[in-house]
Amino acid sequence: MSHTANHNLFNLDDGLRVQLRNLLQEREVLREEIRQLRASVQIYAEQHGTHDPSYAISLRNFARLLLDMKRTSDARARCEEAHAVLNEKLGEDHPDTLKCKQLLQAIPSEPALVDPCYAI
Repeated sequence: MSHTANHNLFNLDDGLRVQLRNLLQEREVLREEIRQLRASVQIYAEQHGTHDPSYAISLRNFARLLLDMKRTSDARARCEEAHAVLNEKLGEDHPDTLKCKQLLQAIPSEPALVDPCYAI
């Protein structure tokens, strides 16, 4: 193998290492966001109960993050619960209920393949 070919492989390996490091850092950021949103949902549930719109909005935000991570089954379950509360408490035409309905409609019915970097 020529010196140029060896040099190109070395650069490729460096590039892959940088990509891997970035993916691992992104995963840690997402893990922290999940911890924070779970805590937020729990706080709203404890302070206001699980039938309060504030709880439902927090749950909807958690569902959005789960959807971004391709965790569609988890996202759908959280979003369905949030939509039920918002629909019951605020009505189907309220802006928060409509936002939740739109998010629910955006969640694929089939579970997505999860990128291993997002496995938590």
